[in-house]
Amino acid sequence: MVQLVQLVQLVYLVVLVAMPNAGKTALATAICPDMVKAGYKVVYVNADTGGGNAKRYIRLAKQDGYDCLVPDLVTGGSMGDIVSKLKGVADAGVDMSDRVFLFDTLKKMTDVIQKRPLKAL
Repeated sequence: MVQLVQLVQLVYLVVLVAMPNAGKTALATAICPDMVKAGYKVVYVNADTGGGNAKRYIRLAKQDGYDCLVPDLVTGGSMGDIVSKLKGVADAGVDMSDRVFLFDTLKKMTDVIQKRPLKAL
């Protein structure tokens, strides 16, 4: 996992694409503790899970020192709210170089078929 943490230092965006149940979420949650140990403030946003699994992801996050957000399980919340807040942070020019965000899943953040909204994201 150390190589993945070093990769984060070099790139701004990594997209994992695979069939359902291929292990994307398992990989994401497995690298979070390593990124925390490397000094990053990590936020894992999961909009692709139900209430039962969400409890496990939140427990793992607390145990390993990162934040886990499950916007679809918040009354009136959605991944759209997270995207809006991130756009506001980006527009304000806030230094986020010590942060790593993991989003599960891209399809709930934007229209992945249309290039314009995907590019804007």
